[in-house]
Amino acid sequence: AGGAEIINVHLLDAKSKQRLAYCLGSEEVILLVEVKALKSLDKPIIGFFLKNHLGQQLFGDNTYLSYREQPQFKQPGELITARFKFQMPYLPAGDYMFAVACASGTQAEHVQHHWMHEALTFKSQSTHVTGGLIGIPMQEISLQ
Repeated sequence: AGGAEIINVHLLDAKSKQRLAYCLGSEEVILLVEVKALKSLDKPIIGFFLKNHLGQQLFGDNTYLSYREQPQFKQPGELITARFKFQMPYLPAGDYMFAVACASGTQAEHVQHHWMHEALTFKSQSTHVTGGLIGIPMQEISLQ
């Protein structure tokens, strides 16, 4: 609908806040998405998917549930910054991309304002063996 424009997308190391061009897996990262409101936005929702080289969506999330009880309202020209902090899963070596989007409304009924399919690309240089499309960094593995 053109009510917002995604202007920046960065993948940052959560500790140093430096931009990442590649990941090994298990590091704590922040996906930073900056959006400019072009029209009045009632209940903006910013979200993402991580996709592999085949375009398969591996995982994603959005801001809706975090702000469902505290709806936001943005005026034209305001900057919206969404930060998603998470532990990067182990990914088979290769190229990956984040798709990001900005909508307004609710999870069930919303208007898409801007969607970028390949907003950010990066490489996985993991040597960790995974079973499946992603591997989960284990908190503990033990034998008795």
